[in-house]
Parts: sequence; structure tokens; C-alpha cells
Amino acid sequence: MTGLPRVDFYDFLSTQKKSLYLTHKCVHAYIKGANNLCYENEEGVEQKIKLDKLRRLVLVGHICNIDCEVLYKLLWKNIPVDFIDIWGRCTGNLVQINKDADYFSLRQEQFESSKDALECARLVLLAKVLNQKETIRRRVNQRLSDINHSINRIKLAKDEDQLRGGEGYIARLYFKNWKTIVDNFDWNGRVMHPAIDPVNSMLSIGYSILCSRLCASLRCVGLNPQLGFFHQIRGKNKALAYDLMEQFRPFVDTTVLAMIRTKKVRPEKFGYDENKDKVTFKDDSFRVMINAFEKMFCNTVSIYASDGYTSTIVKRTLNDLLDDCAENFAQYLKGKASFLIWSKVPCNVI
Repeated sequence: MTGLPRVDFYDFLSTQKKSLYLTHKCVHAYIKGANNLCYENEEGVEQKIKLDKLRRLVLVGHICNIDCEVLYKLLWKNIPVDFIDIWGRCTGNLVQINKDADYFSLRQEQFESSKDALECARLVLLAKVLNQKETIRRRVNQRLSDINHSINRIKLAKDEDQLRGGEGYIARLYFKNWKTIVDNFDWNGRVMHPAIDPVNSMLSIGYSILCSRLCASLRCVGLNPQLGFFHQIRGKNKALAYDLMEQFRPFVDTTVLAMIRTKKVRPEKFGYDENKDKVTFKDDSFRVMINAFEKMFCNTVSIYASDGYTSTIVKRTLNDLLDDCAENFAQYLKGKASFLIWSKVPCNVI
């Protein structure tokens, strides 16, 4: 891992502020005093956050009762305000001009062809497969020696093709194990386009929301989500978001598995359109799924942050982790921070 600069990543973690995501459950947001942003939920319970601890405000869906003073104060303090829909897609933003945007566009193009790009891709994929292994380990009572062997393949990969080969093999093993977990659903493996069954449909929707939210985080710090360093040659139009979100995919996986285990979603709650090639949702199943994903983004989790050499445990929401990820990559491109990954178990490759 000699290509990565060894900047103390603890300094980066210690300076991270929080991002605030408000949904339709927020009935009022306002400024109290000189430095407090307050917001009330449906029960009238007031919560607050100091403006100097706030990194970003994101308004999800239809939020009506936001005082104008909130928007003015945040713009004055250079705190971005983003508007996204329930799918995570950006519908607008309120932010001062990012002077780093032109710099990052050039730097991202240069980085894509550098040797460091391979090392960053390796770290992200290691975090992904370790998270997948942990997801399976808790639910499937069997040896995972094949996955362990493939993890070593990723560690020793010499080029992008070898990385993809190791990643693809692990993905097949991983989703093959789902057969015993989702046995009440029709499951024959991961299929993306089109998602031909309810489980694949829920996964695709979750991944789509995750990718869109990460895109918004990347744009917020001045990065171009289309200029990736690993998925770019596949023609992805959100290449950088696809690159960095790999490590967070298991959050979606565990949320879908939890909905199935607790029977919040059941096979009879799904159907198909008249052509039998698209999954449809019956009754309240779509609302249940969207609510579960929203909780996934808002719940605080304990997770390891690592630069590939050492790891430390942090407690963050997934919303904050996505913003941390975007900000970290921006600082990494500037040479001011080590490239970080996030995993459920320590991810040290040295």
C-alpha cells in the first residue's frame, strides 16, 4: 500500500461535524438564540444542534415549515442546504459557489489513471467483502473459507481485472447464501436489470437511494460524481458514487434481510405488472420499505474507520458516513488526509 500517503487519519475523524437530515416528520425548523438550529417532530418534541457543529442540512421530500431565517443563517455561515426527494435524488440546493470544483475535476481525471486509484479500489472492495462476510456470518451457520480465500485474492490483485474477478466471485458466493435466509421468497440470486423478484427489487431500490444520496454528498464538497477511479470504464454515469458506495451496500442488504426476518414484508405483499417483468407493491409494502431505508440512514452505528494500516471505531449515522466519505476523498485528493474506508470489522491489510 505504498501508493497511499500516510496522513494521520485520526485528525480527520476528530474534526468531523454532523449532517442533519429532516424528513416530513419534522413539523417546524427555526433558529433559537444566536447559534442554535431547532426542529420539532410530530409529537412536538424539540431537538437542537449548534450551528458550529453542523456541516450540512438536507431536506428530504416535502418539508413545508422551515423558517426563512434558517436558510439565510445557513447560507451566511456557508453551511450547504440540499433538497432531495425520497429516492435520494437532488432537486435543488442552497450553497455558496464552491471554488474547488474546477480543481477537483482536473484532479479526478488525473487520479483515475494513477497507481493510487488501484489501491483505493482495493481498500473499498476489501471493506465491502468484509461487511458482506459479517452479514452472512451472523445468519448462516457454515464455514466461510472460500470467501476468506477470495479476500486474499483481492489483497494480492495486480490490476483492475483481478480485482473485479475476486469481487465477482465473492458476490456470487455471498448471494448464494441468501437462499437459506430468504427461503420464504422466490430467490435465485442477484439480478439487477430488471429486478425480477421482490427481494431483488428491494435491493435495487435501496442501492439506488444510497447512490443518489452519496452523489449529493459528493457534489456538496465540489466533486464530480461522474469521474470515478474504478467503475468508470464500465460506462457508469455516476462512476465515483459507484466506486465509493461499494463499502456501504451491506447496509442496504441488512435492512432488506431485517424486513424479511421480522415479516414487515411478505411475498403476498408483492405482485407483477401486466407484462410480468416488473415487481409491484401492494397495500402499504412500499411505505414500509421506504421507512425502513430512512431509519437505516438515520440510525447511529458503531463502525471501524481505517486507512488500511490501523482502524478505530466511530459512532456515526449512515447519513454522516456518506458525507464523511465524500469529504475524506476530497481531502485525500488534496493530499491532506489518508484515504479512509468503513467496515463492520477492522480492515487492516498490512
